[in-house]
Amino acid sequence: GSTYRRLDPSKPCPTVTRSGYRDFIHPFEDRMLTVRELACLQTFPLDWEFTGTRLDSYSSKRVVTMTQFGQVGNAVPPILAHAIADSIKAQLFQEDTKDDK
Repeated sequence: GSTYRRLDPSKPCPTVTRSGYRDFIHPFEDRMLTVRELACLQTFPLDWEFTGTRLDSYSSKRVVTMTQFGQVGNAVPPILAHAIADSIKAQLFQEDTKDDK
């Protein structure tokens, strides 16, 4: 079941997941967070465009389409992805310089 949590603006946000987005309540207003607000928590740039529907919809084959909320919840936060890529790049560069000696 869902456990609604009002976000505390003085604390880090819990992990944003594909299905858990419904659990977050705006810190000051009595409503769920929008796709854009969740995307900001995930460190997406403000101009990042999400496509598809906002809420789940099912086809006749009961296959769920990827929603905007789902895209945000399934994503690796861009800042984290960048940090991982930088770390891998640094390791590869370090290995290249060792091989040259």
